[in-house]
Amino acid sequence: MSEIQVSPSRSGKHDDEVDLFELLQKLWAQKVIIISLTLFGLASAAGYVYLTPPKFESTTVLAPPSITAFAPLVQDVKVSSNSTVDLLGVALKLSDNVMILFSRRLLAPTTRAAFILERPSFAGCTIVANQNKSNLSKVTVSVTCADEVASLLALDEYIKYASKMTAKEFHALMMAVGVEKSIQASELYSVESLPSTKVTPMKVFILTLGVMFGGMLGVCVALIRLVLGGRPSQAA
Repeated sequence: MSEIQVSPSRSGKHDDEVDLFELLQKLWAQKVIIISLTLFGLASAAGYVYLTPPKFESTTVLAPPSITAFAPLVQDVKVSSNSTVDLLGVALKLSDNVMILFSRRLLAPTTRAAFILERPSFAGCTIVANQNKSNLSKVTVSVTCADEVASLLALDEYIKYASKMTAKEFHALMMAVGVEKSIQASELYSVESLPSTKVTPMKVFILTLGVMFGGMLGVCVALIRLVLGGRPSQAA
């Protein structure tokens, strides 16, 4: 009795293996369709890569400046004649506050518009600034241009432009509270990561994606042909 129960399971497993092998054979019989569609996917991807002009995106991350840059300013801060100044606390607050001002300048569309107006050679570039979601005191600045050198140069120039505007604003605020000393625009921030450049479109990735898509499309078409070809014809 037990032998009768086991034998169908083995037979079913054997049939599955045979069916899979037969399926592969039937797909191989339609290799012309599969290969043709795979080449079509590759050609489409190659055409897209060839016709799409490359763009270069340069990116850097800016962080709050070092508190040592605010040492001369802290000495001029007057709380009262009978109290001492928490030098470290004041320096930390100044560092945080100046980064807030600088971030606003970087993120403001008016800053980007004024920068392009003053430097029309970068009119074809796209400037994007975003605050770090995990740390709002850090800002990521990206510039995309048609040339790698131009993207790096525009990134550097835009940061310098925004820092100069921030330095003027910060100095005016310090003058309002009786602090006459100021710091350099380059000391208003620190560079957390050096500028890096990536090019789009990514040729190898797009070509690989085209081959994969074309191959899958070819297999799907072959399977559909097998299903339609395997249906019994209806009597007239």
